[in-house]
Amino acid sequence: STDFFKGEYYVVLGASWATHPRLAQRRSFRNWYQAGYGFAFITFRLCRSASSP
Repeated sequence: STDFFKGEYYVVLGASWATHPRLAQRRSFRNWYQAGYGFAFITFRLCRSASSP
């Protein structure tokens, strides 16, 4: 296969509050944005195990 985006875009996994509800309910939702695009409603979530008391 070939690189469709030629390294100029980033793929984002998951949905946000700004995503249409019909699409946001899919756990496999993916979108893409150009590198440097400043209006993408994206963040990241960091998870770690809780320490024992």
